[in-house]
Amino acid sequence: GFKMSEEKYGGREPVYAGAFTPKKQAAEREVIKDDPVAMWRIKSQIMKQLEGLEDAGEAIETRPEPFVSKTVADVDLNAAVDKACHMQCPQLWDAYLRCTEDKGVEKCSGWYSDYTKCIDQCTSKLFLKLTYAITEDGKSSHARFSS
Repeated sequence: GFKMSEEKYGGREPVYAGAFTPKKQAAEREVIKDDPVAMWRIKSQIMKQLEGLEDAGEAIETRPEPFVSKTVADVDLNAAVDKACHMQCPQLWDAYLRCTEDKGVEKCSGWYSDYTKCIDQCTSKLFLKLTYAITEDGKSSHARFSS
């Protein structure tokens, strides 16, 4: 036999007697840990990388007219990163949607919280990679033209 456990993520989960442990779905395997220290560390690394671009900002301000590259004029980088991160967290989003269909939005905040933590971690890591790529490319590109 089995009994029902406490409510978790908007539902009740059976607790089986004996040695049997049911396999959990991929999205249920681990709750996403909110690690503020790791997030702070990544943010400080991003800010340090961006500080290296400050000299360019001063030079850009002296341009005779504003310039926006035609390549990136219509690109929304934040939206692209958000979509890329959503694609890395589909199990949590699907679990949240299933929960809302079964139990309603108000009882599924745990799933949504895990989903947003996954997105936040992904976004931080992608922006860190992006800032490294930008600053490294900026150091080496067109070095032959600098004085």
